[in-house]
Amino acid sequence: LAHPAVRTTDTGAAIDALAGVGALSPRQAEALQRGYQLLRRLEQRLRIVHGDSAHLLEGRAAGLVTLARRMGLRDQPGTPAGAMLLDEYHAVTEEVRRVYEEIVAVHD
Repeated sequence: LAHPAVRTTDTGAAIDALAGVGALSPRQAEALQRGYQLLRRLEQRLRIVHGDSAHLLEGRAAGLVTLARRMGLRDQPGTPAGAMLLDEYHAVTEEVRRVYEEIVAVHD
């Protein structure tokens, strides 16, 4: 896509620009923005908790509860904060993958 508005190093602005020129539907843009924002927040919190962002999110990972709390999540009756974080992570990344596959399928 050779549209000048899309050429930016700011991922959020690029997603908005792609939607603005019709390369992404509003639903696709919203899913990608949500995914980008969650993953950036996770990366930043992982750096705080672990000193880098290379640690994978796993159900029994050390620091998962601390990471979930830094993301603003708190234990709910029957659902620990760590599980809520993993659920949100999986939901968001699955939606981003669906959008990616929709886009790639169009250009194949």
